Amino acid sequence: METSPERLKQYRSILQHITDGLLTWKNPETGEVEPYLEHQYSDTLLIFLLKGKMPHIYGEKQEQPVTQNVEQQINQSIINLVAICDELGIEIDPEELAEIE
Repeated sequence: METSPERLKQYRSILQHITDGLLTWKNPETGEVEPYLEHQYSDTLLIFLLKGKMPHIYGEKQEQPVTQNVEQQINQSIINLVAICDELGIEIDPEELAEIE
């Protein structure tokens, strides 16, 4: 897109009307007078942006339904542990096993 001198003049005129009454500063690199802007940051906005971009980390946590009760899971773990010990040739004292159960 070409920028004609007339279009540039109109742009600067519009910019001058916009910046009237606002704080301005002179950009040392370009020499242009630009409006001074301050940004306000919102913690709430940041939270929602993070939830949207990385829901696996910052998303709402959902409870998983319990399919087994804790006692059944413990008993299955003990059975698995005994099987592994048998494969490795490790002897388990029945009294110790009774204490675990």
